Amino acid sequence: MIFVFIFTIKTLFITTGFFWDSVTILSKTATFLYHTNFSQHIPSNLDNGDPFILPGYIALVWKLAGRTPIVTHLAFLPAIIIALIYLLKTIELFFERNISTYVFMLLVCEPAFTTQMTGLYQDAFTIALTITAFYYIITKRYIAASYFTLTLCLISRRAILMAFSLIIFQLVQEYITNKNITEVLKKHFKYILPSTLIVLSFIIWRLSVYGWFFTTTGTEYGDHTNLSGIIKNTLTFIRWQLENGRIAIWSALIIFVYMMRKRNIILLVTEMKDVLLAYLIITIVLISVTIPLQNPFGARYFIFLYLLLCIITAKIISTYLPLHKSKKALIALAIILFTGNFWKYPDIVAQPWDCKLSHLGYFNLKTDVIDYLNKNNIPLSDVGCGFPMYSATADIDINNDQEIIHNINLKSNKYVIYSNIFNLPDEEIIEIETWPLIKRFNDNFVFFEIRMNPKFQYKL
Repeated sequence: MIFVFIFTIKTLFITTGFFWDSVTILSKTATFLYHTNFSQHIPSNLDNGDPFILPGYIALVWKLAGRTPIVTHLAFLPAIIIALIYLLKTIELFFERNISTYVFMLLVCEPAFTTQMTGLYQDAFTIALTITAFYYIITKRYIAASYFTLTLCLISRRAILMAFSLIIFQLVQEYITNKNITEVLKKHFKYILPSTLIVLSFIIWRLSVYGWFFTTTGTEYGDHTNLSGIIKNTLTFIRWQLENGRIAIWSALIIFVYMMRKRNIILLVTEMKDVLLAYLIITIVLISVTIPLQNPFGARYFIFLYLLLCIITAKIISTYLPLHKSKKALIALAIILFTGNFWKYPDIVAQPWDCKLSHLGYFNLKTDVIDYLNKNNIPLSDVGCGFPMYSATADIDINNDQEIIHNINLKSNKYVIYSNIFNLPDEEIIEIETWPLIKRFNDNFVFFEIRMNPKFQYKL
């Protein structure tokens, strides 16, 4: 039933195109490779710093089966299947079969996980490979784990970071048992060597070809931030841990830990030491490259942590409560967590739309907006819009339409498309809302507005 649930959600998105960062991270590069038959060097304006393996895979699938939304979604099916299978296998290591299905249900209802796995996102592969590598590490099948950490290193720089976190976890896990760092490194050298070599080779290649690896000289991204930036990033990190229903998981965790006896907690920590250790190490690694730096970071960066947190909370609940009450508690938490997809915020509050299923209406509404502009003879060159809409339609909707709407410029745009999806700066939202409203399109969660710049006298 849970597999059916995920694939049912997938069918809702089956005709949708790329969304959010995946337009620039995947679609544009894959489209270039597709149209050039893999024969040309990827230009710097299409280079975002990540390996080109995943865009190349998508372009190859297009060559074999056609460049359509449905074919593209089918290309992401292996990630979904692998993630679900190994997530269930991981759960079954810590829970009896009579409760594992309910724990699985809880994890599948995690909004960021469900959204990333059912859309066209790079993180679908990152999540699937991370879950699989983690499973093989905790079952001490290190050869298999090395294959998946190596593959992680071919996806993205953030996937490299996850592979690095898992390798540290693998070494620390062994050190806790062995207590001899030399023996640990000697034993695991052959397992971590392939990933290390591929990352070093990638870094050297990038520096020689593009001249940068983590960040370019033309941006402050990657630079250390100041104290106010650290505070802001810390609050953002805390927000991502609590938002979209996750506050219910944390609340349950705190309540049940408080209610448990000290002896039971010690036994629980012993039984769940691998999950707790992985959570701690991955958190430290991710915090070290997000909070002190100026790079913006989204809720999707921490999806694997959300899943581990759900496992820890579910274990505490199933330890403290009898079976029938544990099942009811997990069902209740799963429902609350899933409703996190549909929590509403004021329009001025930026939201992680790529981690919420409620953005589904965006695709049809965007089409309605463009159709309205064309029907009323408003040149798209006179119109500005926000991220992630300002790209060629071909790159977003996976077609051959080369129409493009450029980024918002409040000084030169005669018309502006404004949507709560765009997460515009507050000052731009305030100004746009003073402009005359031409047309509004909306569903229960997403809206688009076409507004006219009062400095121009264009009228419909």
